[in-house]
Amino acid sequence: MVESNILCGLHHTINMKDNEFKVHWNEDRESDKINPHYYTQGIDCIDYITSKNMSFLEGNVVKYVTRHRMKNGLEDLEKAQWYLTRLIRDYNKKGEESE
Repeated sequence: MVESNILCGLHHTINMKDNEFKVHWNEDRESDKINPHYYTQGIDCIDYITSKNMSFLEGNVVKYVTRHRMKNGLEDLEKAQWYLTRLIRDYNKKGEESE
């Protein structure tokens, strides 16, 4: 079964037989001060983060890794690393508390 829809302004095709999910990016999306070009290419980062119910720390890891090539390069990767390190520290701390 092949199904084609518009989801969040993006044209996507689902091929249930082959377990495929293809997204045809909407190149007509316009950037603005809130949604600059590095957030309007493909799926919005915030849509992905909220669809996965990510925490603040998890969401920032995804955000900075996603945009590093289009915005601040190494600075964004270092920010992602900071949030990931904090996430790991908090994860380990919770493990100690449950013992």
